[in-house]
Amino acid sequence: MNAPHSRRAFLAGTGALVIAFSMRDAFAQGVMPAPGVAPAAKPSPGDLSKYPRLDSWIRLEANGHVTVFAGKAELGTGVKTAFIQCAAEELDLSASSITMITADTALTTDEGYTAGSHSMQDCGTAIRYAAADLHATLIELAAARLSVNATDLKSANGVITAPDARKVSYGELVDGLDQHRDFRAETRIKPSSALAVMGKPFDRVDIPGKLTGGEMYVQGHAARRHVALRAWYDRPATAPGSQVSIPPRSKNCPASSRSFATAASSRSSPSVRSRPFSPCMSWKMSRAGDDQTKLPKQSDTQGGAAGAAA
Repeated sequence: MNAPHSRRAFLAGTGALVIAFSMRDAFAQGVMPAPGVAPAAKPSPGDLSKYPRLDSWIRLEANGHVTVFAGKAELGTGVKTAFIQCAAEELDLSASSITMITADTALTTDEGYTAGSHSMQDCGTAIRYAAADLHATLIELAAARLSVNATDLKSANGVITAPDARKVSYGELVDGLDQHRDFRAETRIKPSSALAVMGKPFDRVDIPGKLTGGEMYVQGHAARRHVALRAWYDRPATAPGSQVSIPPRSKNCPASSRSFATAASSRSSPSVRSRPFSPCMSWKMSRAGDDQTKLPKQSDTQGGAAGAAA
């Protein structure tokens, strides 16, 4: 009973060791539906799931120029260049024909923070698939115009060519193009073996501004001085040592807090001098005495703000 036994000898005495595994769920990227149950619809790639309209991401003009929209910001990491590569790759278009607009609240989608390595995962993926959908539609329109099979057409630099050398440009197809529609889930992107722009050397569009002082990066964010605004608080003049108590805002006032400010390029702006929020405020002044050290304690007990109306 005390004789030593090796693992090899033990396994030899059992006859066989069987190990089983299944790749069924791995290939399906999830649990397969039960028999008789229709599979769930595949979600749209990237942030197309939140903003499925094609022209939220990409827009083709009659001159053949393309504008691409991204809700993520260029923080100096090069994502703006990568977005251009995504669009250029799927559209068979040169970068010089693409205008990239990033993080413009008037034009782009709200994709939240530019953080957590989600720029390419969410935004870049959406741009690439939107560009692929637009390209597929252009091929379909060109096939109908040239009376050939779509699979026989080739595209390069914004021009689609038929086997008999007849050509049609992207811009010529804009009139029959519906860009204000939802992304088509059946859209396919190029396989990695066919990539000619992505993953290849490419001039970054943010570098010239950094090297020449054309753009200033503050904590990673690009800032342009000519569009800078300043904010002036709207508050009454107070004597030294006085305390300002600000009551909750009126339901008719647009501000979301108890602070009111006007943004403008200079203090002399009419929007600042008119003090537009004055009707929304009622001010209660109380004397705090000449001893400034009492202000913080008095502010805490009365719920006001010492000195400034902030």
